[in-house]
Amino acid sequence: MTMENPGDRSPTAHDINEAERMLRARHYADVLRERPELVQAAATRIAMVVGTGEATLGQRLWHALLGEPLDMIIRCMTADDADGRLLRSNNPFSVLIGQTDVAARRQTRRDARKQC
Repeated sequence: MTMENPGDRSPTAHDINEAERMLRARHYADVLRERPELVQAAATRIAMVVGTGEATLGQRLWHALLGEPLDMIIRCMTADDADGRLLRSNNPFSVLIGQTDVAARRQTRRDARKQC
């Protein structure tokens, strides 16, 4: 049985989705540097979810993180590790900042494919 070399395989939809989430997280980081008050808005939204007892693991992680300094939040949100991926899959800034322009969303998807 041969083990597939991850560097030799074609990117999967999961790979592309994760690259897209990372690109969006970097965009959110840029916006947060200009509008740090959005951290408090995110903290309020996440606290409400946590308060219901229905929060996911990622939302609980965000709840703990949003009290930290902005540079730490950005570092964690854009980390290329399991916690970073978990944070990106539950990112409260996707609602607060988002990417509503269809053309911009499509471009982000194309950019993610190129990265893979």
